[in-house]
Amino acid sequence: MKNLKCKIKNLSVIFGLCLLYFTLFILNCSLYAGIIVEPVRQEISVKPGQTFKGKYTVKNPDDKKVEINISARQWVKTGINKDITIDNWLKISPTTIELAPQEKKEIKYEVFLPTSTVGEVSAMISFVPEAKKNQMLNLVLSVSLYVTAKGTEVIDAKISDISLHQEKAKNLKVAVIVKNKGNVHIRPEGSVIIKKGRKTLNTINLRSGWPVYPDRKYGYIGTWANANLKKGKYTAYAHITYGDKLSLTKKKVFRIDKNGRVVKNRGKL
Repeated sequence: MKNLKCKIKNLSVIFGLCLLYFTLFILNCSLYAGIIVEPVRQEISVKPGQTFKGKYTVKNPDDKKVEINISARQWVKTGINKDITIDNWLKISPTTIELAPQEKKEIKYEVFLPTSTVGEVSAMISFVPEAKKNQMLNLVLSVSLYVTAKGTEVIDAKISDISLHQEKAKNLKVAVIVKNKGNVHIRPEGSVIIKKGRKTLNTINLRSGWPVYPDRKYGYIGTWANANLKKGKYTAYAHITYGDKLSLTKKKVFRIDKNGRVVKNRGKL
């Protein structure tokens, strides 16, 4: 049994090292064969039945020419728009370009929303440099495009739960679970105030930026380093903002046991 544990441990170390080397290899390739695309995200509003024209700028920072293939795929697809394919609403031109060293070009796109579009449609647009000689990986750079059907959007959300966990290192982790009840994506941000009685102990800022898509949930996490909460009763007050000046609040009472753990918690983060 002891030999088996040693073998498993050795395999874990080897796997970890391989993963590290592979990650470094990926990063090196990205630096070697990278291209620059701006902007990395576009969020536009178009009335169904009307057209919008936009563009992306692609630059080759390398000292060698590069050929790039451009394509688009449907990103998040809501049920009400399930019959609307990406070919129905998005056109990109050109789909292949060649860039000399330090050269940049514009890629144009045209959006035309069918009159039946409700909420939003979205696409992930990929820029794929042609693989170079002896290059093992063909890298892809993708940017997002979100299109709201103007006049049909519903922006609504709720806080489903507040989950807390205090680790052995005495860090208090909190996650605010936000559910999107609307038909367009939202990007919540906010904080959680920890109190003991009426006394405010700390304000934990939540990591923001990641979207919540319609009919889905996402947990926004924050950490209070070295909180070291002692046995007793506490209250977490969550405050979330989203959309155009919309906000949500929720509180949760929790207890810390004699071992410094959160009790009666629905799940660890």
